[in-house]
Amino acid sequence: MVLFMANPQRPKMYEKFVHDTPEWFKGAGLGIFAHWGSYSVPAWAEPIGALGTFDDPVYWNTHCPYAEWYWNTMSIKGSPAAEHQKEVYGDMPYEDFI
Repeated sequence: MVLFMANPQRPKMYEKFVHDTPEWFKGAGLGIFAHWGSYSVPAWAEPIGALGTFDDPVYWNTHCPYAEWYWNTMSIKGSPAAEHQKEVYGDMPYEDFI
């Protein structure tokens, strides 16, 4: 469950980021955000659950279910991503996806 404060306080150091939302944005009916990087090439992650559903950070990093973290996860010896990388791409380094 996520709880939000009724009157959240922004830390002083973040006040410089406060700005008015442009009128065109307020009336926009559709927005598209394309998020595509080199991790899109292997396009693989172990489907274990959503962010924040595991308390053990070592398990989480070893079995991360987000393709965006593929490079990090495949760098952990014995992780499912490392095994997938070896099985599918052999000794090819991640940098070759770029």
